[in-house]
Amino acid sequence: MPRYLLSRLLQAVALVVVVSIVMFALIAGAPGGPAILVQQDVTAEAAETMRRNLGLDDPVHVQYLRWASRMLRGDAGVSLSNSRPVATLLGQRFGATALLASAALGLAIVVAIPVGVLSALWRNRPFDRIATALAFMGVSVPNFWLGIMMIILFSVTLGWLPSAGTGGGDAPWDARLRHLIMPAVVLSASSLAQLTRYTRASMISVLREDFIRTARAKGVPQSAVLTRHALRNGLIPVITVIGVIMPRLFSGAAITESIFAWPGLGRLAVDAALQRDFPVIMSLTLLVSVLVIVASLVVDLLYAVVDPRIRYD
Repeated sequence: MPRYLLSRLLQAVALVVVVSIVMFALIAGAPGGPAILVQQDVTAEAAETMRRNLGLDDPVHVQYLRWASRMLRGDAGVSLSNSRPVATLLGQRFGATALLASAALGLAIVVAIPVGVLSALWRNRPFDRIATALAFMGVSVPNFWLGIMMIILFSVTLGWLPSAGTGGGDAPWDARLRHLIMPAVVLSASSLAQLTRYTRASMISVLREDFIRTARAKGVPQSAVLTRHALRNGLIPVITVIGVIMPRLFSGAAITESIFAWPGLGRLAVDAALQRDFPVIMSLTLLVSVLVIVASLVVDLLYAVVDPRIRYD
């Protein structure tokens, strides 16, 4: 296991370097430039001075090495739109996105796995048909439409839930929870539906295996067959899907956060893209890349926990 972890960590570092190089090259080659350089009230001379001060006149590889050296020192640069440190902006927004993504992931896991297991056990029965139909709807319905419909129903019509914001840091926990409900449901809808379908398919496949028939023939109780044999084997592909969902919730929260005015990384990414704030865009992209790599490593390690036959020696 230690050798495997060391190998994976070295691969992760190499992958982060490759991602950063590709990302930097794409941003450097994009037409235009930072928004502050193309504003109508900035003269050509002033724009040229800004470019020299920002180091944008240097060759691309020089710019990259300068940026990478700062990142290794923990300096993500300064935002071009508001002159604030990028690390400060990310730190202020990361907590809100982490809370929203964790709630969405927890909701997806808690609901999808039991529903998928029951759908597999009661295949082609009314429960399975309803769950399958809802799963297809969850995959098909866009997040922005679902969010708007929920605001109209639960905020405007019924007045049960607040339509935007987080409730503030000083708000009681129940008020913050009420602000969290709709964004978490909207963000988890697609992931919940996808996870339900994978759990159902995996459990149907496992329940057809010979070792399940053998366990039942020996008189093992149905609950033990389900938990000790079927579920542990059926969770392996489900864990893979969860590993894909985890970073996607962080990177795909922009629409949900914009709809509900949630002050997270998603809204920061949208604002940075509109303002062509390159230091913020690069830092966010690198952060999401690291989350994807970490999620992949965690999934690999969970395989050995779920299935003792899997070893990385």
